[in-house]
Amino acid sequence: MAADGSLITNTVSATFYSIAGLGAANAYRTTYLATANVLISCPIVVVKKTTTGIPTTFVWGFSNPVPFQAVGGLVTFRIWVVNPSLLASAFNVCVTDRLSDNTEYASPAPFAIAPWTWAPGGQWYGTGSLTNAPASWNPIVAGTTGQDVPFYLRWCLFQLGPGKSAYVEYAVRVL
Repeated sequence: MAADGSLITNTVSATFYSIAGLGAANAYRTTYLATANVLISCPIVVVKKTTTGIPTTFVWGFSNPVPFQAVGGLVTFRIWVVNPSLLASAFNVCVTDRLSDNTEYASPAPFAIAPWTWAPGGQWYGTGSLTNAPASWNPIVAGTTGQDVPFYLRWCLFQLGPGKSAYVEYAVRVL
């Protein structure tokens, strides 16, 4: 696959002979070249998931601090999507996340309008599913709070512009 910002050049040639024909003493051959350039513009969507608002500690074997929370406490996850392409928008960007084992969904209601930042391409919308099957997605509403695993969350956006990013946060309770 060509990288974002690559230039592809296509060259074509045409050759023809004079009316005297090939092999005649006064025949001549002419060749013309033409090129067409195409700039490749492909979006790249990068996703990152972090926790916010909870303490961290150093754990042996991990190079970075690890977040921790007690049973019954809340953990807030932040999911980032970034389109580092400088030329192309990404369309129909969907992020799907499964609740971790031993947690339940605890985001405040209503959550049908996901709090994404920078969404000029349209409204981000959130849906949830118990099975992750294509026909099983429903809007995330107030009654969704308390749903435990398996539970999948999905947010979609029609467009994420070049060089733009967005994030969503949701909370879970540790069981």
